[in-house]
Amino acid sequence: MRRREAGHLGFPSCSHSTSRASIAHPKITHMKNQTQKGDAVTVVAPAGGMVSGNGYLFGSMFGIAAETVAAGVSTTLWLVGCYTLPKNSAEAWTFGALIYWDPVTNGGQCTITPGTLKKIGVATAAASNPSPTGNVRLNGVFTS
Repeated sequence: MRRREAGHLGFPSCSHSTSRASIAHPKITHMKNQTQKGDAVTVVAPAGGMVSGNGYLFGSMFGIAAETVAAGVSTTLWLVGCYTLPKNSAEAWTFGALIYWDPVTNGGQCTITPGTLKKIGVATAAASNPSPTGNVRLNGVFTS
C-alpha cells in the first residue's frame, strides 16, 4: 500500500515553514439560518454591571466581558479564547487541568475543585501555589 504524502486530497501539509498567506481556505458561506459565528454573544449586564476582562456566568454559559458597562446595558460576552483569570491562590495547576468557575468566592475565581461548579475550560499553563491568576482556555461548551 502506498503511503500518502502530506498535502494529499488538496489540503496543505502542516509545516512551521508554511505561511498563513499561502494556505488556501475553503470558501466560507453562511447558512440562511445562522445568526452569528458563536465565539461571542450579546448579553445584558446584570445588577452591578460588568467589568472588561472579568468572567461571568449566565445560567450554564460562561464568558469574559469585552467591555466595562453598567447594569442593563447590552455588551459582548466572549465564550472562547485564552485568558488570564483569577484563581484559588492555594491551588497548584498543571497544564491541561480541568478548570471550574466559582462565582461566589472572592467575587468569582477559577478552581480545579469541581464540586457543583461549572466546567469552563482547561489550564494552558502550570500555575503555582500560591499565585493569584492562571491561564485558561475556555471550552465554549455548556453543561448543566
